[in-house]
Amino acid sequence: MTDEPVEFEPAAPTLRAVWRFRLAACCLALVALAFAQAPGNTVTDTKLDLTVDPVGFLGRALTLWDSQGAFGQVQNQAYGYLFPMGPFFALGHLADVSPWVTQRLWWSLLLVMAFLGTVVLLGAMGIGNRWTRILAGFAFALSPRMLSVLGASSVEMWPSALAPWVLVPLVVGLVRGDPRRQAALSALAVAMVGGVNAAATFAVVPLAAWWIWCAPRSRRRRTMMLWWPPLVLLGTLWWLLPLLLLGRYSPPFLDYIEAASNTTVAATALDALRGTTNWVSYVDVNADAGHLLITEPLLILNGGLVVVLGIVGLSRRDLPARGFLVAGLLTGLVLVTLGHVGSTSGLGSQTIRDLLDGPLAPLRNTHKFDVVLRLPLVIGLCHAVTKLTQGRVVDETGRRRPDPLAIGVGMLACAAVLGATVPGWTGHVAPRGSYQSVPHYWDETGEWIGEHAKGTTLVAPATSFGTYAWGRTGDEPLQPLSTGPWAVRNVIPLAPGGNIEMLDTISQALSTGQGTRGLADFLRRANIGTVVVRNDLDRSGGGVSPEQVRATLASIPGMRRVATFGPTIGGGPIVLNPEGGRVFVDEGWRADRPAVEVFSFDGPWSDRHVTVDGRLDALIGGSGSLLALDELGVTNGGSTVMAKDVKGKAPTGTILTDGNRRQEAAFGAVQRNRSASLTPQEPYRADRRVHRYDQDALKQWTTAPELRGARSLTASSSQSDIGAVPRTDPSAQP
Repeated sequence: MTDEPVEFEPAAPTLRAVWRFRLAACCLALVALAFAQAPGNTVTDTKLDLTVDPVGFLGRALTLWDSQGAFGQVQNQAYGYLFPMGPFFALGHLADVSPWVTQRLWWSLLLVMAFLGTVVLLGAMGIGNRWTRILAGFAFALSPRMLSVLGASSVEMWPSALAPWVLVPLVVGLVRGDPRRQAALSALAVAMVGGVNAAATFAVVPLAAWWIWCAPRSRRRRTMMLWWPPLVLLGTLWWLLPLLLLGRYSPPFLDYIEAASNTTVAATALDALRGTTNWVSYVDVNADAGHLLITEPLLILNGGLVVVLGIVGLSRRDLPARGFLVAGLLTGLVLVTLGHVGSTSGLGSQTIRDLLDGPLAPLRNTHKFDVVLRLPLVIGLCHAVTKLTQGRVVDETGRRRPDPLAIGVGMLACAAVLGATVPGWTGHVAPRGSYQSVPHYWDETGEWIGEHAKGTTLVAPATSFGTYAWGRTGDEPLQPLSTGPWAVRNVIPLAPGGNIEMLDTISQALSTGQGTRGLADFLRRANIGTVVVRNDLDRSGGGVSPEQVRATLASIPGMRRVATFGPTIGGGPIVLNPEGGRVFVDEGWRADRPAVEVFSFDGPWSDRHVTVDGRLDALIGGSGSLLALDELGVTNGGSTVMAKDVKGKAPTGTILTDGNRRQEAAFGAVQRNRSASLTPQEPYRADRRVHRYDQDALKQWTTAPELRGARSLTASSSQSDIGAVPRTDPSAQP
């Protein structure tokens, strides 16, 4: 710790004006950087609702339950947008500001807060001089993690941007002012972090708590230790309580969307120091900046130089608060690399990984703790460059001039920071797939669903994310636009496992191109009376063709096309290559169709209800078994309940099938996402704790094949394994 006077800016009025002008110029540069990213276009960032209907979204966020999406769902962390991101976009919407401009203004605010917070913190700690603090501010605001995540999920980076502001009042409170007031200001900064992402929000706490703990014993320290923790708790209750309710009632979607084997794969010590442990950048082809930072040699070299300078600064004995900063760096390094298993795996890493896949699942994206080590490194960078550029030499006239070596170090530091942040200055922060706006025909579709749809509207075909020919929205356009209930099978299901199994059964049936009365009964029992076919999907990623889906729907008894929206798109199934040869497009399925087609059942519709007074059969099997029974006429659309869900009154009868088989699910896929049936002795392929939806509940009702005539049959890989390229084929087992 240091007892030096707290310094925020030069004392003389003229110097203060010049200093503020320089800071303003730097902030304008960051604003220009934000607006240079895909100018004129909106990008996929957090929630589509924020750029389409932020006011309506905030209204829905006031309740935990959403009756419209996914057959009814507990909203995932929607409450976290109530402040500050949601109101920011709502104000832009009410002021009739273009959505892409509001989005870039939000990015600008985030970058400016990170930059100024670092500069003010360095001044409060008495570290560096004017230009080295600016250099450190840019190094923090444009750190690799900031550049990698800002465009795709800016709300995840907002806590990092405010992290210096959480520390500043605590640093000031040790030397001047009312320590209770300073503790309250720090707690207020924590409250302003928001609660969209609990792990990222929690990441701002360790350094602040450690600063108070490491402070010399004094009355001021005791006062802050007494006031700061309860004030922080009070400032976070507005999102902690809804979070507890979410954990109590929400399906275990964290088991499905990722595993520690994914989230920690890049968490090596070197990547942690560089700030490139965000695993999404390694698998998402649209993560432009993230991909560049892990593949371009010059970016890696410059990022390494920034890290080296930071470590040099932390190793100097003349660094104020050196013990606090070094401990912070080591703590952050441990937190970010937690659970990494590789050639340098540490003792107990597998146990930690198991915990991250179990009780600590909300914290398994350990890269969110990057700020805990990033701030100490940036502060060390500032101190190193300050001290290494103070050298002076005496010339022939006896005058003291800057040492050429010191000038060289300063130029090297500036070049390294500039070189490490190139993706920001060259417009690579925005992910690929930006778009001008959601086409108006999707507004018309949403309105039609609210006025005319029967039951729940299913959006088909299933896709991992909303990726259209006109751009990537991530979320489906109907999410902010529909006024009626709707559902879709995507890669991040927030529904119970049984619901996901049911959607997979429907998706598989819709891909056959042939509808049946049994499928009609199955849709009716799921209260699906309307299906929206998206012909404007981006087909470059493969998947089921919309033409196959509409062919299935058109042949379902009692279902017909009732509405169309948007222009005619597509084309013929055959084109000629430059040599004059015939080439099939989309395997010959392509045709000219309206952008959106709506199919619905004929006749009146009443929402389906199951009564316990009538016949209720218990089905031992899966959703596919129920569809097969409907097609065979065994159940005739009658009321059934899955065996795992039998509670209270005993069912009238039992239907036994072998449809619920021991298979492995590929959670990252929405089509062809089941392996071949596995014997009880066969191991799962994926390195994760959960291998299928509702795994624990289905265990006692699972059917497994028995291998006779051999002890085991193994292969290093098989087309029947999940993740097989180009697709999984359960029939192609060894």
